[in-house]
Amino acid sequence: MKNTIPNFKGKVVSVVLRDKSWTRAIQDPRFEVQCDRLFLVGVSPLDSSSKDWITGLRYAVAWDCIMDYAVFDSVQDYQRRLKKYYGKNRRSA
Repeated sequence: MKNTIPNFKGKVVSVVLRDKSWTRAIQDPRFEVQCDRLFLVGVSPLDSSSKDWITGLRYAVAWDCIMDYAVFDSVQDYQRRLKKYYGKNRRSA
């Protein structure tokens, strides 16, 4: 099996931690080694946090803490799908 590092340039990646404590989106992420650990590093896009309190900030999550992730083609794609998700949840509540 060949080990490859994904290229997420221009994408938004939504990650879920292994303990499922939270999900976070990262815009235009890249891999970076910090203190001998591999991190996924990018910027927190609009609508990616409660009340957008970290929008625009540099954000990093350790790759070995991620259980799964979804890749969106752009910020607009991420926001469109997020609106669809919230719309469905509101109607069924």
